[in-house]
Amino acid sequence: MKKVFVLLGALVLLLLIVILLPFFIDLNAYQARYLPIIEESLNRKVTVKDLRLTLLPRIGVHISGFTIMDDPLFSTGPFARLGSLDLGVKLRPLLSGRVEIDEIIVRDPAITVIKNSLGLLNVSTLGKKTSPQPGKSPVPSPGSEQLQMWSLLAVDRLAVSDGQVDYRDRSSAKPAEYSLDKVRVLLQGVGLGLTPVIHISGTLQPWNLPVKVDGTLGPLQENLDIGVFAFDVLLGKAFADIKGNAVGGNVLFTVSSPKITTTDLPFLPSLSNPLQFKDLHMIGEVKDASVNIGALDLLIPLGKDIITVGGSVIGGKMKLKLTAPVITTTELPFGLSLTRPIEGTNLVALVELKESYARLQNFSADLFGGQIKGDGEVRMGAAPVPFTAKVAIEGLQLGSLLEAVGTGRVSVRGTGSAELEMHGKGLALPEFTAQLEGTGRLFIKDGKLEGINLLKEATALLNAIGITKDLGNETVFSVIESDLIIRHGVVLIKHLIGNSPDFDVAGNGTIGFDKTLDLKLSVTLSEALTQSIVGSSPVAKAMMTQGRLAVPMVITGTTQVPQYALDTRALGRKVQEQVTEILGEVLKGQSGEDILRQGEKTLKKLLEQ
Repeated sequence: MKKVFVLLGALVLLLLIVILLPFFIDLNAYQARYLPIIEESLNRKVTVKDLRLTLLPRIGVHISGFTIMDDPLFSTGPFARLGSLDLGVKLRPLLSGRVEIDEIIVRDPAITVIKNSLGLLNVSTLGKKTSPQPGKSPVPSPGSEQLQMWSLLAVDRLAVSDGQVDYRDRSSAKPAEYSLDKVRVLLQGVGLGLTPVIHISGTLQPWNLPVKVDGTLGPLQENLDIGVFAFDVLLGKAFADIKGNAVGGNVLFTVSSPKITTTDLPFLPSLSNPLQFKDLHMIGEVKDASVNIGALDLLIPLGKDIITVGGSVIGGKMKLKLTAPVITTTELPFGLSLTRPIEGTNLVALVELKESYARLQNFSADLFGGQIKGDGEVRMGAAPVPFTAKVAIEGLQLGSLLEAVGTGRVSVRGTGSAELEMHGKGLALPEFTAQLEGTGRLFIKDGKLEGINLLKEATALLNAIGITKDLGNETVFSVIESDLIIRHGVVLIKHLIGNSPDFDVAGNGTIGFDKTLDLKLSVTLSEALTQSIVGSSPVAKAMMTQGRLAVPMVITGTTQVPQYALDTRALGRKVQEQVTEILGEVLKGQSGEDILRQGEKTLKKLLEQ
């Protein structure tokens, strides 16, 4: 019985030792040895609130309040912190005088990544040595101590729970913040020469998008080089395979994905027809906290059409080349108000994207029997968004274009060419039309105006008789050309000139984006038509110019319902000029009575012209 009590007493004593020993062994005294090594390696101030020994449920160390401060150039707060860290060691190696870590459990860690106004990341200075302050000698960091530290970090299992990573972008006028919440990490087989297996999960905010990463990296080396890493990444429903290595501070990687859909990535703009990116392949490098992608290739299917994309991302600037043999408007990811589909062929475009702008360069496509070329730029960071554009059109069949757009009663056919330079603000239609300004020139040959006959309308205004030719309901012309000025939703027509077998036309005016018309034209008839009209219309005699009838007319209303009238002001000026000219000739050297008699003759002469 006595032996039993002795045994029980020994067990109680051992239990008391296990319970009380952590309170008598102060591990905080070891901070002075290891913290300088960590601070020197990270180039950051490191603090630990408490460091104590644990014997239950396993022998180890409990650390709380571990904080890595940020670079003062970015913030005065912590770069990384954790609520607690439990480190358990293996008992048998410990009895042999060796420390082997069995498990590390990290709770409530948080990391804050900041991009400052200069575009630099706070992680870019992590580990970089700054110049030593005068009078202060640097803390020595022997290679043997670094090796000892990394040996201590060898662990069979590392688990992280309830972590958070914040990203704050202060480089733009409107700061942005994103975060990865509810981060869970499981890392197995960590140690020099080993290839750990890693599992990561979390939720990307503010889109509440689940993220999952599974893969391996290693073998781990003393200098932190990683020979090979391979990860399977799932972002929402989008899958990607990432492979590469990290050697000498540089990370080389490749990214591949069979298919990504825009609906799976809510941070992309919403589209009426979702886009798919197929056969995505990227080759890139991470150096000095900057990411460069030397090669980027993917396919964008649009129904039966396919856009091939190739390019790069260097120094924060993305350059892409887009090519497509055929594109149909019904397959585009945004809606267009068209009465019939439009098909373009041989599309080529260069796109340049940067944080401050987006550029379209060397765009060309074959469209409606002709070719369209253009360049444009959109500036970011302002609302409404400012833009500029330059467009050149050659050999376009206007009839097919207007049939697709839908113009109502009046339509134009012919082969058109144009040059336009435009600028404005806003991408939404109301803002776009109100702010759009530009200049250009229009040239159309071998065409006709369907739904309107200028000759018919001009002669009708004169109440002319004697024209037996069937004029029909269209205006056939050989050439129409004009200068264009676009301003506040209105197209100003200047120096309009048109030629037709039966007449010539010249004039100015406006056509609104709302299809309203306000045109002042002079329709000059051929000599043959002039002779057939002038005898049947008394007012026509006052419109003669060099033996041809010139009818001043005003066209108002809309393109669907145009309205025609004589330009009475222009007609009045014409009559006044003729009266002045005739009176000047006949009044030279005449007496008062002769002037009265000559006045009667002048009026008769004017009306007989």
